[in-house]
Amino acid sequence: MRLAAAGCRNSASRDDLRVASVFTSEMTIAVNCRFLEREMRGIGRYASALAGALRGARPDVECVVSRRVAPHLEAEAAALGARRVGPLSGPLWEQVTLPAYLAARGRPLLLNFVNTGPLLYGPQVTVVYDLAYLRHPETFSAAFLGL
Repeated sequence: MRLAAAGCRNSASRDDLRVASVFTSEMTIAVNCRFLEREMRGIGRYASALAGALRGARPDVECVVSRRVAPHLEAEAAALGARRVGPLSGPLWEQVTLPAYLAARGRPLLLNFVNTGPLLYGPQVTVVYDLAYLRHPETFSAAFLGL
């Protein structure tokens, strides 16, 4: 598996080798699909496309979501083979149910494609789309900034 950074001229750089050694074919991967709980916008479409491509390349990737999938996204959840876990939903699901479920499954690498993930879980990778909350904190709620 090769992951190349934008602008990297040497395709066999040391960074490529280090990344390849971290993401092995034996590694179990889970995708946080909480984005299926709400209206699908740009970030959600990106996350869904990425999760779908990942599942296409590796059918063992597990997409995980709460029981509360937005009605208009039921087909999307089915296409991703999303497993519905626990009675909670929203941020509480993400912070409590999701990490407990993953810990019971052997602590797979968790991919969070939509800015947030469980605070007390590892290993995980979280994609942050922008840092507007740092430049303009007045536009975000105190609860959001507290996370």
